[in-house]
Amino acid sequence: MKHVLFAAATLLTISLLTFGRGADKPALAGKWHIVLNTQGGDRENDSQFEVADDKITGKWDLSSPQPSTIKGTLTDGHFSIEVALESTEIGPGTMKLTGQLADDGTLTGDWAFSDYNGSFKGTRVK
Repeated sequence: MKHVLFAAATLLTISLLTFGRGADKPALAGKWHIVLNTQGGDRENDSQFEVADDKITGKWDLSSPQPSTIKGTLTDGHFSIEVALESTEIGPGTMKLTGQLADDGTLTGDWAFSDYNGSFKGTRVK
């Protein structure tokens, strides 16, 4: 009986290490360089994402003296976040980003702010 329990525990450990939640998948948490494709050209910033269960929090535009707060959700590699911004051109509003975390560790998706929208790409800052 001891051998059966030991074998079962060993197989469970190996399967968790090999196939466990997120074992070989890149994580969203961390610092990212985000490039927004806009009609006026690319807009870049560095942001920090934190993930707890399916909730995303963090800071948008780390170069700012007061980075904006990020709130969102993460489900099966797909995320949706909102960032309250004060634009010098448009005024206050909420930017929304939806996208996915690719297997190669990049972020891709779409953004929208007021009447403007476009695509974006993110790469991890090392």
